[in-house]
Amino acid sequence: MYIIEDEAHNKVSEHKNLSTVKRPDGGWSTNVKLGEQIYDESGKVYFIQQVLEPVVGTGPRNLGWGSIEYVDGSWQREKRIGPALPLAPDPTPGDENYYHRDLRKREYIKQLGEDNNFENTVGDILDLMFKEFASLKASGTELTSGMEVALTKISDIKKAFPIPEEDE
Repeated sequence: MYIIEDEAHNKVSEHKNLSTVKRPDGGWSTNVKLGEQIYDESGKVYFIQQVLEPVVGTGPRNLGWGSIEYVDGSWQREKRIGPALPLAPDPTPGDENYYHRDLRKREYIKQLGEDNNFENTVGDILDLMFKEFASLKASGTELTSGMEVALTKISDIKKAFPIPEEDE
């Protein structure tokens, strides 16, 4: 950000770049340089100054910019930053954006492992569950039809893709 100022340090105009600068008299100056003097048609002199942007506050959140002011011999505009906003609470059943599968998946990853082998962790847990349900079934416990279907699918997958002997 750049400012064109007069000799009394009054701001005349603001510019994002210096490739073309419209002078106060309406004329144009091109490829001007920082600190360079420019003159309008009547011979009045103007100066180009850079606006310093000191950071005020701490944190990751941008709270906006202050107004441009002449302070201690330079033009400045504060960049205000602040702390991060608190995380939004998880949606609850009945909320418009409640998706139990997404919430469960996030929590499974959080509780069971965030490493690159999370998929392996899920497979290991399914194998363990399959063994437990198989032992329940062998002891005479009746499983629901939904559980029977899930166990059949898991069994079919295990048959199609057996664990190599060296990995057992």
